[in-house]
Amino acid sequence: MRRVLFEGILQDLAEVKQLQKSFKKMLWEVKQAEVQDLEEEYHLLFTTKVLCPPSEGSYHLVERGPILGDVTAFYKAFELHFLAHEGPPDSIKMELAFLSYMALKEAYALEGK
Repeated sequence: MRRVLFEGILQDLAEVKQLQKSFKKMLWEVKQAEVQDLEEEYHLLFTTKVLCPPSEGSYHLVERGPILGDVTAFYKAFELHFLAHEGPPDSIKMELAFLSYMALKEAYALEGK
């Protein structure tokens, strides 16, 4: 049993190391990019042609109201009041903040085992 667990941990570490390499490469690429190029790409994706809408509700063929209600309910359930005035609750910015908060809670829970 311990050997299987140890092998699983080693596999997880190998995956983490690969992710670290990928993120380092991505970070290097971003640092090499010109700010103007990044701004143009951002506007192309999110503001002008809206190839990639920044809000979850934009991807559904229904009214956004129920989606906004569901997302807001998650924030309230986990007492994330700081997100209330930062923009639409279903925006990628807000959902990433929620996910990072949940990752912190998970890490805290695992550390307490």
